[in-house]
Amino acid sequence: MKVVEMISVRKEFPGVVALDNINFSLEEGEIHGLVGENGAGKSTLINILAGVFQQTSGELRLFGKPVKLSSPSDALHRGIGVVYQDTVLDPFFTAEENIWLGREPSRLSVLKGREIRSDTKRLCDKYGIVVPLGIPVGTLSVAKQKMVEILRALSMNSKVLVLDEPTASITQSDTDNLFEILKNLKKSGISIIFVSHHLDEVFNLCDRISVLRNGCYEGTFASSELSTRDLIKLMTNRDLVDQYPKRASEIGEEILKVSNLNVARFGLKDISFEVKRGEIVGFFGMVGSGRTELMKSIFGAHEIDSGEITINNEKIRIKGPSKAMRAGVYLCPEDRRREGVVQDMSVIDNLTSPFLGTLTRLGVINSRESRARAGKVSSELKIKAPSLKTIISHLSGGNQQKVVLGKWLLGPESRVFIFDEPTQGIDVGAKSEFYRIMQEIAKKGCGVLFVSSDIRELLGIADRIYVMRLGRITAEFKRGEYDQHSILENALSDSLAARSEKMNKIGLLFQKYGTILALIGIVVFFSIMTETFLTSRNLINILSHISMLTIIATGMTVCMIPGDFDMSIASVASLSGVIVTSLILKGLGVFGSILITVGMGALFGVIAGILITRLKISAFIATLALGTIATGINFMFTRGQEVYGIFPDSFLAIAQKRVLGIPVQVFIMAVVIVVFTFAMEKTKMGKWMYSIGGSVKASFLSGINVRLLRVVGNDNLRRPSRPSPAVF
Repeated sequence: MKVVEMISVRKEFPGVVALDNINFSLEEGEIHGLVGENGAGKSTLINILAGVFQQTSGELRLFGKPVKLSSPSDALHRGIGVVYQDTVLDPFFTAEENIWLGREPSRLSVLKGREIRSDTKRLCDKYGIVVPLGIPVGTLSVAKQKMVEILRALSMNSKVLVLDEPTASITQSDTDNLFEILKNLKKSGISIIFVSHHLDEVFNLCDRISVLRNGCYEGTFASSELSTRDLIKLMTNRDLVDQYPKRASEIGEEILKVSNLNVARFGLKDISFEVKRGEIVGFFGMVGSGRTELMKSIFGAHEIDSGEITINNEKIRIKGPSKAMRAGVYLCPEDRRREGVVQDMSVIDNLTSPFLGTLTRLGVINSRESRARAGKVSSELKIKAPSLKTIISHLSGGNQQKVVLGKWLLGPESRVFIFDEPTQGIDVGAKSEFYRIMQEIAKKGCGVLFVSSDIRELLGIADRIYVMRLGRITAEFKRGEYDQHSILENALSDSLAARSEKMNKIGLLFQKYGTILALIGIVVFFSIMTETFLTSRNLINILSHISMLTIIATGMTVCMIPGDFDMSIASVASLSGVIVTSLILKGLGVFGSILITVGMGALFGVIAGILITRLKISAFIATLALGTIATGINFMFTRGQEVYGIFPDSFLAIAQKRVLGIPVQVFIMAVVIVVFTFAMEKTKMGKWMYSIGGSVKASFLSGINVRLLRVVGNDNLRRPSRPSPAVF
């Protein structure tokens, strides 16, 4: 039975055809591989199935019935679960909170915590998936986070599970474990779409394979019908005789030497190695071994505690990336999207930004020279972009990686290039191109450091391989002496994953409770310095003075939890005081005056929310304007004078009356804090607002009404951006 069927599906974006005449089907209880180069259309196809995009034409059928998925929530309710390449979880939420996000069991909007935990345990037992419960998922390994995402999809009774590059950032043992889980899910009747650039994984796991190329459907084949070479040709329309082409280059004198380097912050201990001109030196290790931290330390992004770095026979103290760049050391970081490029800037701006000083005269950029240099690099690297002014986020992963490299090729003097996982998440054709580029750089007399989790490409490309484990170099292998078993043996450590998770947990807990710890520290400090600090009289005085500010700050916190702030809050609070006192003096009554004033404050919040969500005005500008209006209204009422009059005792009691020697406003403050804490921690709306603050995308893809909550929270979060046409 065909669970999913796409018939002549076409998807267009302005000026771009992402998918053209796609005919794809998924059988019940099948693991179906989906492959293609970056830009082939895989992500667009997935996003149509996920309800993020709607097809321009053609028909989508689920279980034989035509459907048009209007949103991610619609897709989830119809039994389609998607696990994206980039983890879409709230890092501060526990596994169970992420799994049921947007669908939490509750009564009168109050969460049923015990039921959430028991349902999660039943789900884990049903599918044989083990994940730690009760701790933030941000403290877990990438592999366990993937398991949480799979459980979230299965919690919707999904009959279709889509996995986009699930093995891109996990170890081989975690990959093997994942495959066993997927095979068990297949036996239970769940249909799986498996997207991967690792073709050996596709052959080992999948029953059938569908191929996309340039947005077109190239066919579906049984895995047994194809060889790796056949599949590569279908994907790229060209023969790749050797996946890891090694070209000989002349290895010269030493160009980089690292001696006894130590960085206690990241556990790097006594690191020593060297790189010669024309040499590609590989670094292999498991996640958490310290490879990335070492490369960033050499580039000056992390401060070195001790040790020496010698470049071209000159000892250099690298204090920051700018010093490394002047020494001719360049880094292509592991996280290219966040650290390698500026997503909202154009190709030309990204290419020229590191060396604008060489492209300016009297502080003015020479546009013609910028275009000429950027165009030359773009041509050399074969960057596929409509123009140099194309926004970088619209490019495929492989082309973004080329831009990361291209900006360094504009440098005045290049000596050492550091590539940290340069082929992660890019297709086989782009990988081959990157291997060629690295070897061309080495051939010009530069040294190349090549970090990779894929041992096969290191064996194929590197002249030497260093192995890291727990912040140390544990072995060195020279070409001709490579032994894959020995390399893996030196890289593996039973305590590695536990150590990595422990460090993540400590970091997240400190981030969550750091403010409270700081306040405790302040109290302790003043208690030691001042004898009267902890006396009841002093504490009551402090609480009395901060009560009003705390109530206002609680309102501000409602804005800050989803991720922003409100510039109008002080002006609206001042206006509220004027309104309530003016109404009382006019004889309206205390209760009625307070009610009208609260309504006025709510009106300002709703107007701000509409300006931000509907008219797309920046929260800073919208709330600043409303604050100015509130100040103007305030002045109209008071003419700059204080409000005087005789107020009822019931109103004055709020500020003057004491209960058990404690001012009434302190009790009001306590009630506000308790109600606020309960609402944010124990109700659906509170959890959803926390979720938006932690991950807008996770909230959106969990079916939460992000726009409505933005009005409630009055924040500046943009609607979660849908994948751009570049990710096709």
